[in-house]
Amino acid sequence: MELNYVEESVKPDLYYFEYLFKEDEEQFLDLKIEYAMLNQENIGKASQIATRALILADRWSEISFQMAKLEKLGKPLSKDYRKRSTEKYKTLMEIHTHARVVWGRGEERVGGSYAKR
Repeated sequence: MELNYVEESVKPDLYYFEYLFKEDEEQFLDLKIEYAMLNQENIGKASQIATRALILADRWSEISFQMAKLEKLGKPLSKDYRKRSTEKYKTLMEIHTHARVVWGRGEERVGGSYAKR
């Protein structure tokens, strides 16, 4: 996904990026809420969270990468938002890892498909 840059004379601020990536922001927050409610017994939900976190992490990685490309081309950008998008990527990878562990341990407890590997 290429970032569409409005105009060289206009330096996008934080609000511009929040508007541009509104749906991505909402998905990130929704997943964080789901993750906060995750418990050891809900292994199906853990699997879903792990998968969604990985997909969203890839999305935020791409956003950060595209911002870096624009910066190298001399386009003025909000470095704060690029930094925040990288932080979101890292957070999502942590959520993915933890949810995957919850899922795997839950499968081992119940003798599911993961335990048979």
